[in-house]
This record gives sequence, C-alpha cells and structure tokens, in this order.
Amino acid sequence: MIEIVARHGWSRNLRLSNGTAEVLVTLEVGPRILACTRHGGVNSLNLCTDQAGPSGELGWKNPDGHRLWLAPENREITYCPDNPPVSARYPPAEPTPNP
Repeated sequence: MIEIVARHGWSRNLRLSNGTAEVLVTLEVGPRILACTRHGGVNSLNLCTDQAGPSGELGWKNPDGHRLWLAPENREITYCPDNPPVSARYPPAEPTPNP
C-alpha cells in the first residue's frame, strides 16, 4: 500500500507498507526517511521530534530519520541544507522497453 499521511509535524509523508514492514518518507524536506518499522513496531531510525515538522530553513537541520548521503563525505556538499520539498509520482511512469 502506498499513501500520503500526516506524521511528525509534516502533512505530506509517503507511507509504503506491505503489511509486514513500513517505510515513511517525508515529501516536505529531504529526501529523508523518517521511519522503518515492522507493522506496528518500533521505529529503527531515531527521530528528533524537536526538529521535525518545519521546512524551508536556511541552515542544515538534522531531524534524524535517515538522509541520503554522498560518499565519501564532503563538508561543502554533504552537509548542505535538505530543507526544500521533494516530489514523488505515483503510480510510477511505465518503464520504457529496451530496443
């Protein structure tokens, strides 16, 4: 199941669930994975609730969850703000067959 839900102060979060496991990704900042759980279980990712919810800040924030990182880390780009919204398209576009 894929749906948009409100969680942790953000109103647009993509919830992906197969009935056994669930992943929650916010669309308001990021890309940032907020939760990874067994259905009804405990989040395996830490979430700093005092930093969760806002978007558009100028400086880098770390509400935790999991951010997609570059490797190797580079101070100028690894820690750049990821505070603007991201987009998602569902259903995904049909794959183009290889010729």
